[in-house]
Amino acid sequence: NTPGKANLLNSSDIDFFDNFINNKKLNSEHIPAKDNILTGKIIELQHSYRFKENEDIGKFSSLVINGNTNPDLLIKPFKDCEGKTQCVKISGNYKDKEFYDLLKYYEEYAKEEDIEKAFEKLKKIMILCAVREGEYGFKAYNNIVEEHLKTKGLIFPGKSFYDKQPVMITSNDYSLGVFNGDNGIIRENKKTGQKRIYFQDEDGIKDFPVVNINSFQTVYAMTIHKSQGSEYDNVLIIIPDDENHKILSRELLYTAVTRARKKVLILGNDNVIIESVKRKINRISGIRERILND
Repeated sequence: NTPGKANLLNSSDIDFFDNFINNKKLNSEHIPAKDNILTGKIIELQHSYRFKENEDIGKFSSLVINGNTNPDLLIKPFKDCEGKTQCVKISGNYKDKEFYDLLKYYEEYAKEEDIEKAFEKLKKIMILCAVREGEYGFKAYNNIVEEHLKTKGLIFPGKSFYDKQPVMITSNDYSLGVFNGDNGIIRENKKTGQKRIYFQDEDGIKDFPVVNINSFQTVYAMTIHKSQGSEYDNVLIIIPDDENHKILSRELLYTAVTRARKKVLILGNDNVIIESVKRKINRISGIRERILND
């Protein structure tokens, strides 16, 4: 498992879990049968300690996960951040000035020369997109941030990788000990021109030549799915302007909002947010059915 993500299955664990479900002989220990497989569950996560339940993030996330679609509760109280220590703001304007104001955190990151401090500054901001492609996708928003920083003279993007580029690994490399979902920073040695990619875990900083890393993507923005297990001070959430988009659900929105410690800016139409909260996905049902049928 990737360090620091022990509460979640990462992408590389899915195949193992699937094999576990299908293997009836992994363990000979007798386990008493239950009429309901969820009876006697050990842990049920109901609370996050990143934010207070009586402040915006706690209130909004509770409304979302409980499926409350009353606009007077779900939408109207979350239209500005004035006087709030924690804040959720919903804006239907995809060019909201506050979006560009929050990019100052990426500017601060790009100015930071110390690698450990750079990792800390990356924890202050993240753009989370519901989709990969199109004008609301994470690829488009990566380009927006890159262009913003390039205009400021803070980065000089190349065709594949460049100095100060934040990246996410997209495939496992067991020989190097880096895994799908790990975040890193590319730095260029000013004297030699060699680029290396740096990673941070509980043991400190490790680095490798960029040419040793086979698969990664720029990560000023990422999909909400990829953000599971992460947290940031400020989160910008991009919701497609399409009430019928199949990706939207209350679980997706809840995951995105609860990545934030201090501030959430949601760029999305009010009606799309309401429709998202109406949709509930029961992901455990398929697993439950397979176990009960064995």
